[in-house]
Amino acid sequence: MEKTNNKKRYGVLAVVLVALLAAGVGTWAWLSAQEKLDNVFTVGSIDAPENKPSPVDPEQPGTDNNDSHARLFETKWIENSKMVPGATVDKNPNVGIKAGSDDAYVFIYVKNAIVKSGTSLDKTPYFTIKNTNWKPVEGEFTTNQSDNSGTQYVSGLFMYFKKLCWCEPACKA
Repeated sequence: MEKTNNKKRYGVLAVVLVALLAAGVGTWAWLSAQEKLDNVFTVGSIDAPENKPSPVDPEQPGTDNNDSHARLFETKWIENSKMVPGATVDKNPNVGIKAGSDDAYVFIYVKNAIVKSGTSLDKTPYFTIKNTNWKPVEGEFTTNQSDNSGTQYVSGLFMYFKKLCWCEPACKA
């Protein structure tokens, strides 16, 4: 009978030792586990174009030689234009990026310098966007309060948006 009790004791002792060993090894593995993540940032390359973009089709290069204003320039602005009630003043801002540059989002912030704090926005000069590739950034623009269409902007942040075609190489956006 004593042999049976010794076998039981050794069996129980073996089970307890194996459980302690498993718990110890598991705890050590959990506490010593490491994970490494490297964040690598690459600076993009966006250069001024060799020619200013065409004022008619901003997707195509124009004929003007490059100058210090090739990235952002105006084709329709007339120096010292008079802004009077009921008048329309044409503007055509262009942003140029050299072919072969990295893909980029293009944003333009338009500030209406005439708007003063406390001025009623329904009587403030506004602008409309004729190029449908420019979209207002949600929550970052102000519209003329008397405009029900929501297309008369007083100021704001705008992004150039062009539908990209990912389906086929022959597809035109």
